[in-house]
Amino acid sequence: RFLSCIAGNRLTVLIQQAEALALTFASIPLSAIYTSDLRRASLTARAIQAAQPAPNCPSPPSGLTSSTPTSDNKSASKTANPLVPLTVTNLLREQYFGTAEGQSYQAKRQAGLTLAQHYAKGIFPTIYNRSGRFPGGESKDDVKDRAVAFYREFLLQWLVAEAEGQPSCTHTSHVVIVSHGLFILELAAMLLERDPVWSSEAREEIRRN
Repeated sequence: RFLSCIAGNRLTVLIQQAEALALTFASIPLSAIYTSDLRRASLTARAIQAAQPAPNCPSPPSGLTSSTPTSDNKSASKTANPLVPLTVTNLLREQYFGTAEGQSYQAKRQAGLTLAQHYAKGIFPTIYNRSGRFPGGESKDDVKDRAVAFYREFLLQWLVAEAEGQPSCTHTSHVVIVSHGLFILELAAMLLERDPVWSSEAREEIRRN
């Protein structure tokens, strides 16, 4: 993330926040937890897992496979914890800014300089469209593509199981996703695209906020 965007907390504070969040979920039996492999997210996910009672649905719905089977997906791994299944995947990572990672940024370009000249000087003007990206980084559309991949590989099977009332998930399934701000915006907007009730204006409002 950009230096100007980082909300820095010491690790001890992060752990305290994660434990507090875990307590809010402790009374809700979870079926599965999915988390980014970045440390701040995985710490939170493991705290949520540790505070859980026995799982509501011990494993993903039986008889269903994702578009890319988890066993063949090197981006994901499952813990051996006997409680709620926890899957770690880099599909849930925050947007990657490439050479702009850890750098300060400015809202406007300097007159007379090309973008390449800006980057060469270590200046990273804000990108306002969905397709633009810093060198080696991701665009907003790239992040949306990751959100779609996560949905197809991990979430869709739960939705299908709920719709079909599979015996392995006779209770309402509760799935927790632990990720990061910009990715969550894209994931939420992508999910709403699949709901005919929500207008395109409402989806774009979520992305802006």
